[in-house]
This record gives sequence, structure tokens and C-alpha cells, in this order.
Amino acid sequence: MASPETNLDALTEDQQLALQQFMSVTDQEPTTALPLLRRSEWNVQIAIAKFFDGETDHLAEATAEQERLLNNPPPAPARPAASTGPIRTSDITPAPRITDPTETRTLIRRNPLLALFLLPFSLLYKILSSSYTLFSYLFPFLRPKVRPAPKRATNPRDRAARYIRNFEETSGVRPTAPSSTSSSTPTLPWFLGGYAQAFDAAKSSAKFLLVILTSPDHEDTPPFFRDVLSHPDIARFLTENDVLLWGGSVAESEAYQVSQALEVTKLPIALLISFTPPATANSQPSTTSLSVIARIPGALPKQSFLSKLSAAVTAHTPHINAVRAHRQRQNSERELREAQSSAYEASLARDRERARLKREAEEKARREEQERLAAARKAELNALYLAKWKRKTAASLAPKVKDADKGVRVMLRIGDEKPLIRKFAEDVTLEELYQFVECREEVFRVEAGETLEDGGEGSELDEELPEGWKPEYGFRLVTNMPKTVHEASGRKVGEEWRGSAVVFVEEVGGEEEEEEEEE
Repeated sequence: MASPETNLDALTEDQQLALQQFMSVTDQEPTTALPLLRRSEWNVQIAIAKFFDGETDHLAEATAEQERLLNNPPPAPARPAASTGPIRTSDITPAPRITDPTETRTLIRRNPLLALFLLPFSLLYKILSSSYTLFSYLFPFLRPKVRPAPKRATNPRDRAARYIRNFEETSGVRPTAPSSTSSSTPTLPWFLGGYAQAFDAAKSSAKFLLVILTSPDHEDTPPFFRDVLSHPDIARFLTENDVLLWGGSVAESEAYQVSQALEVTKLPIALLISFTPPATANSQPSTTSLSVIARIPGALPKQSFLSKLSAAVTAHTPHINAVRAHRQRQNSERELREAQSSAYEASLARDRERARLKREAEEKARREEQERLAAARKAELNALYLAKWKRKTAASLAPKVKDADKGVRVMLRIGDEKPLIRKFAEDVTLEELYQFVECREEVFRVEAGETLEDGGEGSELDEELPEGWKPEYGFRLVTNMPKTVHEASGRKVGEEWRGSAVVFVEEVGGEEEEEEEEE
């Protein structure tokens, strides 16, 4: 027979699903899985985190301690917590930041391969669960007794809204509509969020934080809500002094942990939290740590409650103003440093841009100088190659272009020079005619019997011409009526002209050529 701890029939459908998920991930037996799931309030993610990371059941400890405190309240401490006299330094205690356990849950990401492997089992489980639900519906007398499902954890904002709604229902106060323009009945400046969020907001904005802790089972809670906290003077005072207001019920785990951390021994109570005041008159208040500077019991009358709250706020306003001034100085110094840094970065960027432009200009000038030197060297070499080519070509061309007895009589009009008339053999090509015009002076010297020597004044003419090197003719041969351009080719002059011809030697790129291109 199964023990009550492992009776699976007594579990609800959600609990059985949680058990199945926990067992599929951890590979544990129900005898081990059920106690851990119960201690985790059937939250699979928390139970898995406890199994792998080690169990630290703060929620169970807090619930047990809460029940013990409500059933057997401890005796009041020696210090007069309910005193309405002036605030003493000994009453100031540190106010730690309490984090809600529901905000720090560890989410376990399931391995995709494991999820794929467990997919058939999950589908089978869903089919069996649906069949079991249908069977239980058809035969209700076989349905096991179902325990009430545990209360689902809510987020801090929902808990704060629920507490405010409970306060309004108990005190009979309703919030002012957003469209209302009346300011005669101020409302309490409740903070919608958790204690840790309110703590951070008060710390970051340098404001007072008033923490209200109550118990739904305490007999002083309804009068405190109805006669003290809901009074318009309290709301007006908190609004005028820009005090953050947060409240919680010790029946909730978060508020219970806050009550334990702030050493609360009597409920209801209001705790005023601000920056830790200076230890001596000449020292500065803390700008990082917060402390409880006043404990005001909720059992006090409204006037006494307001007087004690006003005295605490008035006494510590210089301290919080000093913190604000200190932060303002820090912000001003930081803004000044940022402005100086921005100005330095802008100046550095300008200097870098000027240096870049200077480098680019220098690089451009260097590149242009290199191109100029390369062009000059190329022109020099071309001139040397042309001189050598003329000498070499004139020696071989002179016998071909000598004045023949039979052939084509050609009159060459070369610029302002005297017309050159010569009879060329009909088998002379236009390429050879171009060569004759280019090196005519050297041809005349060869025909006069002179010897053309290579080398001249330098030795570079002694070098051989590069393979495939040909001169670029800076002219073209043209005849008129109609105007015809005769390009250098292998065509013979006997085929180009009959008898005689007047040939003009025009420079390439001259004015006449530009006019022809425009036409």
C-alpha cells in the first residue's frame, strides 16, 4: 500500500504533470520527487533548480517563521518602539535591500535533443491524461479527492495592487479618477512594485520611503487603515514632501521577509527609511546606505502619527538635501568631464583630419612628381629611341625612296618648309612614305654620302631598340579635292595615286583636325 507521501492518485492533473516533467529531467523516483515538489509548491522550475544547485528552501522557512510569529508574537524589545517622543540615534537601524524570491527564479532551458527525445512520451502522457479526464467525468464516483491547488506566485506589481485594493476596500477610500481636476482630496502616493524596486527608487532619487507593514489577522489593521492612513492630512503631507509609500502584508512572503530584516515586532507599523545620517555633527551623511530613521506604530492616533512622521522628516530633511547636493555636484562634475572629453575628442578629430588631409596632399604631390619624372624619362627614352630608329631606318630606306625615273611624282607640303618634290617608285608603300617624311633629314644625309654614327654624345644610343617598338607619327598625309586621309599601311603609292599628287603633311591634333571632328 502506498504511503500518503507517494499516493499518486491523490494528485491533481497539474501536479501529476509537474511530477512527470520533474522525473523526466532528473530521472528520480516519485518517493524523492514528491517531497521536493511539495516544498517548492509544485513549481517545476524551482524544484529542478533546487535538485541541481542544492536546496535552500527560503519559502518554507519564511512560511513557518511567519506562522510562528503570528501565533506566538515575541515579547517587545527593551527600546520603546511606540514612543512618541523625539527621535533618538539609537533607534536608527540599517535598512537592507530585500529581494523577492519570485524575481530570482532560475529558468532552465531544456536541451533541444532531449526535448525531441521526450516528445513521444509527452504526447503519450497527454493522450492518457485526456482519457483519464474523460473517464473521471463519466464515472465521478471513481474520481479521487483533489487537494486545493497551491496559490500561484504573483509578481510584485500585482501584489502591490492587491494590497492597495485591500486598503481601499477596508478604509472606504477610492482613488481619484485620472480625468478629475480636483485637488481638495489628495490620494496616497502608493508605489506600484516590490519593496526592492521602491528601495532602489528612493535611493536613486534621494527621497524618503515610508514602508507600511500590516497583518490581515491583526485587530488594529482596519482602524489603522480607516482612521490614520486614509486621512487626507497624511496623503497631503506625503505628497508635499515627495515621500514614496510602499505597503505589504506579512501574509505574503516578501513583506514577511521585509519585517524580519527590519526587525519589526509589532503590527501594524510604519517605517520611515532614508539615507543613514552622519555619526557626528561634522561628518557627512551616507550617500549609499539607507537606514530606518523612524518607527511609528499604527496604533497611534492620527495626530500623533502625523506629528511623529513630520518630526522625522523635518529632522532628516537637511541630511537628504545634503545627499541631493552631493549628487548634483557629482553630476555637474561628470557633465563637465564629459564636456571636456567631448571637446578633446572633437579637437583630436580635427587634428586627425588635418593630418590626414596633409598626408593625402603630400602623397598626391609625391605621386604627381613620380608621374612627372616617369613621363619625362619616358619622353627622353622615346627621343633616344626615335633618334636611333631614324638612323637605322634612313640607312635602309634611302635606296627605296630615291628619285626614280619612273613612278609617281609626289609634292610634299610640310608646314612652312619648302615643298619637297620627289618621284617615288610605284612599289613604295605608304608606310615607307611615312617613314621618309619622319626621317627625311637623315635620308638626305645618307644620300649625300654622310655616315650616320650611333652613340652621339651619350652611350644610350648604343643600346638596341626594345622589341616591337615603333614610333608614333605626329602627322598624317592628306590630299585635297576631295580631302582624303591616307593612313600608314602596306598600300603602294602606285595604287593610291596615278601620275602625280600633292600631299599635305598635317600635324595630328592640329586646328584643322579639331574643326573636322566638330563638323
